[in-house]
Amino acid sequence: MISSNILIQTQGGGIFILNPSSTKKSWSLVSTRSNFVITMPSCVDKVMVLPEIQADGFHPLRIVFKKDSTPLDNGDTTYTCNVGEDSFIHTLLHFKVASNQVAKKGKKGGKGGKKGGK
Repeated sequence: MISSNILIQTQGGGIFILNPSSTKKSWSLVSTRSNFVITMPSCVDKVMVLPEIQADGFHPLRIVFKKDSTPLDNGDTTYTCNVGEDSFIHTLLHFKVASNQVAKKGKKGGKGGKKGGK
């Protein structure tokens, strides 16, 4: 298993990568071609990209859920899937388009104007 930011191929020729700054609180996959972001629910404890490539060109993901909040039957915590085609995992993921805007910095300085007033 590989747990770093390995590529996940998309059908449109782009790729999703496991966001290297993801943590247990907010695992996410980000597109290298657009602002599209896939975030995992808070019940996900760990995400790993598996090294094998399936016949359709995707790398499968192994998702480990927290024991106390797993959505899987019988209390199972580990789920392996193809994110591009798995309808169960799609019900859990959050899909969004991130903004391109950079946060604006405030103006420098404080109260008043020139020294000495007037």
